[in-house]
Amino acid sequence: MKQNTPLFEPGNFVHIPHPNPAIITGKPGSWDDRACESGDIFKENDTYYWYYHANKHPVTDFGNYQIGVCTSKSPTGPWKRNKDNPILELAENDWERDYVACPHVIKERNTYYMFYNGSIVHMPDLNEDCWTGIATADNPLGPWKKYENNPILKSEKVRYIGGVLKVDSKYYMYASNFDELQSDYGRMYMATADSIAGPWSVRDTPVLTEGKKGYWDEAGFSEAKVFRYNGMFHMLYGGSCFTGVRERTCESIGYSYSPDGINWTKYQGNPIIPYQNIPNCSAMAEVHALIEPPYIYCYHTLRYIECPEGEIKEWFDEKWIEHLGIQVLELKNLRTV
Repeated sequence: MKQNTPLFEPGNFVHIPHPNPAIITGKPGSWDDRACESGDIFKENDTYYWYYHANKHPVTDFGNYQIGVCTSKSPTGPWKRNKDNPILELAENDWERDYVACPHVIKERNTYYMFYNGSIVHMPDLNEDCWTGIATADNPLGPWKKYENNPILKSEKVRYIGGVLKVDSKYYMYASNFDELQSDYGRMYMATADSIAGPWSVRDTPVLTEGKKGYWDEAGFSEAKVFRYNGMFHMLYGGSCFTGVRERTCESIGYSYSPDGINWTKYQGNPIIPYQNIPNCSAMAEVHALIEPPYIYCYHTLRYIECPEGEIKEWFDEKWIEHLGIQVLELKNLRTV
C-alpha cells in the first residue's frame, strides 16, 4: 500500500462475517437487559475494551442509557462483562439527566479520557439538549470521574460522538447531528481543539453529507469511527436509507477517506458491508473500528428484521431489541507503515 492512499480499493478486500451477536443483553433485571448499543473499542497491551451504552426493561423515560464495558483477550471475543458496570451513570443535573451514551476513550500519558454525550429532554415539546462531556480514570475499567467543568461542548451539530483523535497537537472530534434527516440520523460534523477540555471550535458545514435520493445513505449517518493511518484520515460509518421506522433503518457500513480530516471522499464501491449480507440484520449502527493489519474489525449495534425468540422487549409501543455485533474485513495489501 502506497503512502497517502485509501484503505479500500476494488478487489483488495474481503468481508468475513463474524458469528453474531457478539454480546447480548444482560440477564433479566440487570441494568442492560433491554438494549445494548455500541461505543468505541480500545486496546491496551493484550486486552480489548468494548465500551457500550445500554438500558433496562421497561424503559420509563427517554432512554435512560448508561455506559458499561466488556473485555476480551481477542478482538472478536469471547467478551466478559465488567463486574462494576455501569461505569458511567446518569446524574440529576441540568445536562445528563436522561441518558449518558456514546463513549469514546483515549489515553494521554497515564490518564484515560472518556468522551461521552449527556442528554436532557425538555417537556412538553420534547426538545433535547445533547452535549459532550469527559470523564477521567487511571484504568480503562475505571473508576471514572466526571470533569467538574462539564459539559466541554454545547453544540446543535456535534451531538452523537463517533470518535476523537489527536493529530500532531490538534484534537479532532467527529459526531453526527441526530434527527437532522430522520430519527437518530444526520450529517457528520467536526470540532477541533488544542486541548481535551477545549475550547472546541465547531465547523459550520458538515464534513460528510447524505447520498442522493435513492442511495444507500440518503438518510444520513448514526456514528463513525475516524482514525489516522498511513498519512490519511479514514472513516468507517453507518449509513441509512429512509424508512420512517428506527428499528428498520436498513443501515449498512460505508467508508470515506481524507487527506486533512475536513475534505472527505466516499469510496465509490460503498457500502463496503451491506446490511443484506448479514442474516436477519436490519441495521449495523453506531460503527466503530480497530485496525490490526491485515484486518479491520468493525464493532456495531446489531438490529434485527425479526427479533430472536424470547428477546423482544418493549420500548413504549415498539417491540424490538439491540445487541452488539462484529464484522471483519481482510485487506490483501494492508501493511503496517
